[in-house]
Amino acid sequence: MDTLSDLDHALEALYAAFSRYPLPAKTEVCGHCVSDEQVRATRAAPLRMLTASALEPYAWKALYTWGDVQEFKHYLPRLLELLILEELDGLHARSLMLRVGVRWQSWPKSEQEAVIGTVGAWWRQVIRVTLETALNRDPQRLRRGPTAGRRRVGERKP
Repeated sequence: MDTLSDLDHALEALYAAFSRYPLPAKTEVCGHCVSDEQVRATRAAPLRMLTASALEPYAWKALYTWGDVQEFKHYLPRLLELLILEELDGLHARSLMLRVGVRWQSWPKSEQEAVIGTVGAWWRQVIRVTLETALNRDPQRLRRGPTAGRRRVGERKP
């Protein structure tokens, strides 16, 4: 299976699963924590065209001082896509997954499956790229095996 196309398909399924959550006409924010400029930036373009810099403030503040679950579900596909593309700082991954993890068991099965499918495809891509990188540095490693060149427990240096 082509992992990149697997990831593309997973992202499309993610967008489809969450497409029923339109951008709310008005968002609830903490006026001390979220500026009008930050809110405008998240509304300045269609979802799939929003940049990491436009969504980064939202990623930090989602559900705590900015918006509700419906709004979070609207932005979630793009936030995950930006993480996968490494355009959104990886520090956001833990924060976003905690927000998903707290709520997602009450979400419709199609949404749960879309998140699992996307994260799984992302993980497979990371593993593939990591292995390819390692093998490109040392292509004979597969033939020698993972323990080649290592001493066994209790074995002394020559």
